Amino acid sequence: YNALGQEHPLTAASLHNLALVYFAEGKAREAEVVWSQAAQSFDAVRLRYGVSGLERARERALADGSPWSALAICLARQGKAAEAFRSLEAGLARGLRDELASRSPPGTPGAGEAYEIDRIQRLLRPHQALVAWIGLAPRAHRGALPAEAWAFVVRSKGPPTAVRLETDEGESDSLLRELRSPPRDGGAGDAPGLAGKVKSRWFAPLEPHLQGREGLPAAREMIVIASGSSLRVPLGVLSQEHAASYTPSATVHAWLAERRSSRREHPSRKAFAVEGIDEPALQSLASSGQLREYSFIHFPSSADLGGRRALGCSVRLGPVSSAGPHSSDGKLTAAEVLKSWRLDAEVVALSSSDAGLGTPGEGDGFLGFAQAFLAAGSQGVLVSLWPVGAGPTRLLMGRFRENMLQRNLPGPQALHEAQRWLRELSPRDTTSQEARPYGHPHYWAGFLWIGEGG
Repeated sequence: YNALGQEHPLTAASLHNLALVYFAEGKAREAEVVWSQAAQSFDAVRLRYGVSGLERARERALADGSPWSALAICLARQGKAAEAFRSLEAGLARGLRDELASRSPPGTPGAGEAYEIDRIQRLLRPHQALVAWIGLAPRAHRGALPAEAWAFVVRSKGPPTAVRLETDEGESDSLLRELRSPPRDGGAGDAPGLAGKVKSRWFAPLEPHLQGREGLPAAREMIVIASGSSLRVPLGVLSQEHAASYTPSATVHAWLAERRSSRREHPSRKAFAVEGIDEPALQSLASSGQLREYSFIHFPSSADLGGRRALGCSVRLGPVSSAGPHSSDGKLTAAEVLKSWRLDAEVVALSSSDAGLGTPGEGDGFLGFAQAFLAAGSQGVLVSLWPVGAGPTRLLMGRFRENMLQRNLPGPQALHEAQRWLRELSPRDTTSQEARPYGHPHYWAGFLWIGEGG
């Protein structure tokens, strides 16, 4: 540590590994001290090697991951729930917080910093609950976190709650594969059985903390912090009674709520479908400010994840053109949105595949269109965790749009109702002869709202 210095990338990794050893030996207090040092070193490396905003998350020097989540698990083990949640929050959505701060008025207090818990709670409504899962690491990242899983619940009043979960990675992986895959025989398949297993593992331990307490009603809406763990589990399967949304961090959700309170209302709630328009024309609409007149923007075209390049995911707009003054590669990337777009939208919907999420960025969640459009000015982004067929996608998106623009439902509630409607469709509503042709979670559970829903 002393030889390499705090700002060397290997310092944070070495301290992180030492803390893992302490934790495995049951020495939680010693592990806490070392993980705190690792977190400070990680931040120093990030500042030294980064550029700015979401660009900072591209650095391979940070590829071993943030120790903040491991520190949160260590603190939760010791019964320090508030400190654990504060540690988790400190390491989340760092790049997006930088971007949002850079777009705030000069001199904005605390711009770019993680909010304190009381400020986050003031911006939660009584019927909402912030939820975070950590420790359920994807297979490729196992070993980087302690072999424990925890969940946090934060309401608008009272201290945060930490709940330890049972873990069985083999069974968890199998369940999630079944949820994502279309049923072999069509229809709903064993949807109730699958939903029950997933709910008992990830959601049931949290239910007592979502009930009414301390003058609060029972939570009707869950706002889930989109760590790598939580994005593995589709919220609609966890609870069909709760409307749900994702947020890159609790601070980002609170910041978006503050932004909503200061922005103008859309008088017309107009929608814009990005179809039959090439890239130069779309970029012209963005640069002229005309896209700011739309509250609902939909990209139904195919998308591409862009390999491992952060913010390199793209949507196909039209043919490649190299002639004339307006050459075009026919694609719009998340990086281009982040660089020059300014929106005033309620939602940008990318319904064609999981490219809306983008690629994993250590400490920053997924780096893709979701974070780019939030930074550009949209309050929410609708994406899918996995590709779904054109038929059910078209039906769900039509209902979702109708709910938002005609019924004036907030985004998470609009999506929740559209998912319920799709899974309960009968044969007379479709060309299928199945009793509930889209009842299986594959068809509806993967669609999710990221952002603040109003």
